[in-house]
Amino acid sequence: MTDEHCQRYLEDPEANAAHLAECEACRALAATLDNPPAVETGSTPVTVDLNALPLAPWEGASYRPWALIVSLAGGVFLLTVAVCVAAGTSITKAVTSSTGTFDMLRDIIRMTGNAAPHAPVGWRIAAILLFFGINGVLVLLLRRPPRGIDA
Repeated sequence: MTDEHCQRYLEDPEANAAHLAECEACRALAATLDNPPAVETGSTPVTVDLNALPLAPWEGASYRPWALIVSLAGGVFLLTVAVCVAAGTSITKAVTSSTGTFDMLRDIIRMTGNAAPHAPVGWRIAAILLFFGINGVLVLLLRRPPRGIDA
């Protein structure tokens, strides 16, 4: 028995099943894994059913708090209506009075789009390098293995 053989068995038990014939420690470990775990509660051990445990979010749990989201959105809408009523105006008048602000934002975006081709060459090169640099960092972060139980 060597630690290298044990390590290979622990990494891939199916491919290294022959290792159990030569290693008593790994055979004992495999025997404990086949039996369901028991928890000592006082004097009698209790068997734990692992399938009855709740799923963690990364294991495919599907609980979504839609009721909370819808109730919060409704509360924000009711608060908006209450503020408009207290101010003595209607919601449509409040929304249409701010369309000038939206026109100004649209004009700023249009001017920025027209100014980009006329920017200095150094700024354009810096923008391209930033684009590829940020995307490269994001790709590297996505390629990292997730941190979970094995971490």
